[in-house]
Amino acid sequence: MPLVVHFKKPNDWRNTVNSHYWDTTPAIPPTTWPGIAMTAEGDDWFSYTFETAETASLIFNDGTGRQTGNLRRDQEGWYYSNNQWYDANPERPLVPVVTVSPPARTYLTPQQGILQGSNRTDVLYYTTDGTPPTTSSAVYSGPIEIIRPTTLMAFGVNSAGDVGGISTFLYTIDPDADLERPTIAASVASGTYENPVTVVFTVRDNRPAPVTAYYTTDGSTPTPASAVYAQGDATTGLEGTAIAVTSTATLRVLAIDGTGNETRQSFYYNIGPVSAPADFREETIYFLITTRFYDGDPDNNYFCRDRIKFNAATGRSGSIICRSNITCRAARNRVGSTTVLIRATSVITTAPTARTTTTRWPPTGSERGKTPIQREPSRWSIRAPAPPCPVPATIPTAFSGWTPTP
Repeated sequence: MPLVVHFKKPNDWRNTVNSHYWDTTPAIPPTTWPGIAMTAEGDDWFSYTFETAETASLIFNDGTGRQTGNLRRDQEGWYYSNNQWYDANPERPLVPVVTVSPPARTYLTPQQGILQGSNRTDVLYYTTDGTPPTTSSAVYSGPIEIIRPTTLMAFGVNSAGDVGGISTFLYTIDPDADLERPTIAASVASGTYENPVTVVFTVRDNRPAPVTAYYTTDGSTPTPASAVYAQGDATTGLEGTAIAVTSTATLRVLAIDGTGNETRQSFYYNIGPVSAPADFREETIYFLITTRFYDGDPDNNYFCRDRIKFNAATGRSGSIICRSNITCRAARNRVGSTTVLIRATSVITTAPTARTTTTRWPPTGSERGKTPIQREPSRWSIRAPAPPCPVPATIPTAFSGWTPTP
């Protein structure tokens, strides 16, 4: 099947679009720049149909320097403004579904029905006498006056010619209609009570037609098959029997009036010790803050307070890796080209991580003049990896007076 391509023209392009193509299958002569003018389809869409070629490399352009990159297509496609191919028009309108507002139901006063399709450009056809509409029916152009019981039927046709299904809306206009739902009130408000409570529900309605109230005490949803709580005229208040609540429970009530209006309401009672209100400001609030801050500034990317630098290339520390469940503390001294790392009751391993050699010393002599790290508890470790980073042959000057021990 010959190839068909469609192109959505960007707003800043000229109103003419060309298709320059080459390397087609089956082979046809390539075009010379800027190519062949495409056919306008409307809404800034342009198309070109190849006579025999089924696959082609191509460039869309407007002849004045604006163009796409090199493209290739082997089936009908739509090249959209987001620089992607689609197998169907991404702007193709939806098949119309007609909706109406206000919703179709019973009203006390006349209403104005406002129809709306799925697309802004849909053409809507409608009738108000209950007969199915056709394209010969009235075309919707504004609100439809509904002053009596009306069956409104409508369908839409989109700009692509797609026809939607017929939607039906039933309106009832009745000044005497009962649209008010009954109300339910409890003699004891929901809440926590130290001692058992006795609850009486009162149902009220605006019409004398009998109201029936159903209830459950196990938290389940009441239905007309549930136990009847009360039944009768509720214009002055209809009460049922008292319900003793001796343990925590959820009581639910359903009231249905003579017209069918329904009201559902739940009441929760917690029976037990009543705790005094607490001030949340007296509670302890904990915050977890990471020990490494990395915000793109290489000058402050450290793993911990000992200024162990973060290496963005490896995602690890640039010099050492602290493996400890306490705050990292370290002292570093230079011995030749080797960095000596000292750590109290923990492990500090220089990178690269490999095998480690450990030498321990207990401190001897006076503590005077030593660094804070040197004044830490008496167990110290110096660890360095296996070659190419050898263990220093001598003890740093800062630790003179310390005697190595196994």
